[in-house]
Amino acid sequence: MRKFVSDTLDESRSSEFLRDFQAFQEHAAFFGYLNSLSQLTLKMTSPGVPDLYQGCELWDFNLVDPDNRRPIDFDSRRRILQQLKSGVADSTEGLQRLLLKLETGAVKMYVLWRALLFRQSHHQLFQEGIYLPLNATGEKAQHIVAFARQLGKQFVITVAPRLVAGLCNKAKVLPLAEKIWGDTVLRLNDKIPASGFRNVLTGETMAGSKKDLRLSEILANFPVAILDGSHQ
Repeated sequence: MRKFVSDTLDESRSSEFLRDFQAFQEHAAFFGYLNSLSQLTLKMTSPGVPDLYQGCELWDFNLVDPDNRRPIDFDSRRRILQQLKSGVADSTEGLQRLLLKLETGAVKMYVLWRALLFRQSHHQLFQEGIYLPLNATGEKAQHIVAFARQLGKQFVITVAPRLVAGLCNKAKVLPLAEKIWGDTVLRLNDKIPASGFRNVLTGETMAGSKKDLRLSEILANFPVAILDGSHQ
């Protein structure tokens, strides 16, 4: 088995296979990155305590024990975090640069860092806040997962795409703006006013109609969203 794998990955012996496989791998990985961002966003804001492992701040391709028992490159993680803290993603252009280099994992650390800061500053909301499932309507409604957490006048809305390959018709395009989301809207219940939201991940502010928010606006510049309504 080892010889078979080694020979398969030897370009001098199987260059045709490797070219074909690499194209497939890059295509699959693109949607894997986006699905992972959705998973992370949901994990960071769902009821309960996020299950975070030290060393998994970037993409992690290890299996469970004993495969994950290996040295962690903490220097690279410190370097990426310092770059994020310096403000490299504090603009739409900066976020786009992160998204254009999904393979580095910096975008995952960015979402993790921002979400942890928000949880820290709203710890009571996440400890005691109720869970409110939210529905979407429109042509891409089946491709969205959304819910709110609420405690008194504090609330936050999480929005994350699902089944991203189908959402994008298997094209390597980011699931952003009206071109992808069309007329899809997020329906809000009477407990959540549709105004004065701030996207924790992009810094954008937005206001919807009385009962809904457009997905093309929520996800205009970043593929996942954490909308803070607590500052009102």
